[in-house]
Amino acid sequence: MSKNFLYAISILSAFSSIYRAAGYDVKIYFISAEGAIALARATSDWGDLLCGYLNTPENTPDTPILKAGRSKFISWELCASVSSSISYVFGVREGQVYEPNSSGKYMGFMPREEGLFGGTTNDYSQGFHDYIMHYFSFDPESGKFIFMEGSEHSIFD
Repeated sequence: MSKNFLYAISILSAFSSIYRAAGYDVKIYFISAEGAIALARATSDWGDLLCGYLNTPENTPDTPILKAGRSKFISWELCASVSSSISYVFGVREGQVYEPNSSGKYMGFMPREEGLFGGTTNDYSQGFHDYIMHYFSFDPESGKFIFMEGSEHSIFD
C-alpha cells in the first residue's frame, strides 16, 4: 500500500500546482504500484472545479502527507468562498484510492493533536460567524475517521 500512496502523492503534488489560466482546473489522480492511473476526483460534489490547495500539517509544512497510524492521506482544500472551504481527503486501501467518511464534510481536515484529526464547520447559531472544531480518531480496520462525541467546540474558546 505504501508504494501506491507515495506514487499518488507525487502525482497529486504535481497536478495540484498545474492550473489552467481560465479556471484553476485541477484534477486529482492516483497511480498504483503497477502503474495504473485512475482519476480520483475532477470536481466538487456540486460540480465545481477543484480550485484549492493541499493541506499540510503544521508540524510538517513541507509535506502534504497526513499520517494516521500506518495509514497515509492527503487533504485537498477546496476554496469555496472567502470564509469557507471543504477538505477532500484521499487514502489508499487494498491498493485502491478511496475517500474516507470525513471527506467533503469539514474544513481544514488534518492532524490536530497526538492521534486525533480535526476539521471545522460553520456555525451562525449565536448571531455571528463561528467555526466549530470536530475531532476524530482513526480506525485502521475500517479505514474510517470516528467522530468523538462531545468533542466539538468553538475555535474561539
